[in-house]
Amino acid sequence: MKFLLDMGLAHSTAVYLRTQGYDALHLREQGLQRLDDAKIVEKALAEDRVILTHDLDLG
Repeated sequence: MKFLLDMGLAHSTAVYLRTQGYDALHLREQGLQRLDDAKIVEKALAEDRVILTHDLDLG
């Protein structure tokens, strides 16, 4: 399973998920911390990733 973590979650969460064998990417790792919600959804769809967020109004 592939995950995309947004800025509401700690980068360490992505690191932990990778240690557990998951393909996890945090937006900060690609310099995308200011990406708007619509672009986050587009990126997740394009990369076949599940979005992990703490943002209650995302999408």
